[in-house]
Amino acid sequence: MNSIPNDPKTINVYLKTPAPNRPPQPDVDDRRPLKKKKPATMSEDAKALSMIRQITDRYVGHGYDNRDLEACFDDIMKEERRSARIAREEDEMEAKLIAEEEERERQIKLLKLRHLCLRYQMVTKEEDCLPPATGPLRCYFPSSTTPLGS
Repeated sequence: MNSIPNDPKTINVYLKTPAPNRPPQPDVDDRRPLKKKKPATMSEDAKALSMIRQITDRYVGHGYDNRDLEACFDDIMKEERRSARIAREEDEMEAKLIAEEEERERQIKLLKLRHLCLRYQMVTKEEDCLPPATGPLRCYFPSSTTPLGS
């Protein structure tokens, strides 16, 4: 039940005849409902905003234009150097903040140790009780008037 004959002359006739013309398929956009039109009158708020924009000329000529977004190798390298410099400065700043925080924690620890030393009148190494910039620690026992460090 083959509809195409095996004869070569008849096959050429089938190949040379054009396909029947079909009507074009409707586009997807044609099937969508049309948008509702905006009312011809503007609200009071919209009128006020349009008046302000006309007075200040804001948003005029600030279209989104991407024609000048091409960058050459020199521009890319310049931006890379800039970002490396900014990263280095941020790293230095963070290292400085970490060092300050560690110093602050060390000072708090020394003050707590000094407070314990004075409270319980314990004798320890002087460098454990006081920060390095202060004078020597003088711990006294209640019954004695002479310093223990001497």
